Amino acid sequence: MLGSSDVGRSHVPRNLPRLSEFGSLGGPHEVALASGCEYFWTDNVGAWWLALPFNRPVLYTDDARPLGIGKFVTYHVQYRTLDGDLLTWRQLLYREIVEGRAPMKDAGRGELVMVKNSPEEIVAVHQEMIERVAGTYREDAQTRELRDSFNHFLVDGNDLFW
Repeated sequence: MLGSSDVGRSHVPRNLPRLSEFGSLGGPHEVALASGCEYFWTDNVGAWWLALPFNRPVLYTDDARPLGIGKFVTYHVQYRTLDGDLLTWRQLLYREIVEGRAPMKDAGRGELVMVKNSPEEIVAVHQEMIERVAGTYREDAQTRELRDSFNHFLVDGNDLFW
């Protein structure tokens, strides 16, 4: 794990070496360490761009934007209404595409509640990422069917909301 100190609610309760402990962000130490990474993990704070020169995959957790396209593995936050109802993908995409309302901005205004990924979800998606990088990841039939169906909705907008 590279970068600055881990502060805030998502703190990883492990002593991990941090770049800020022996080098500088944006300096040669960061480039040298990044070159040896098999994949990058981010909550979309921008540092993941360092993966591009090394052609490494990126794992996103707590991604607040439903339409994050072109990412290797993304584990999105969920959104709840103020009444406590979870929004479905269909509802999120409708808000974003048809209404032009970004759920992340709605949450910032207090109109929605953002539900971040649990530690169990993050561990599970890391296991998936490790298997994907190693070439051993296999989707079961139900997951493949759901992914194909979701990708169909992204491509064929006529079926997206009806």
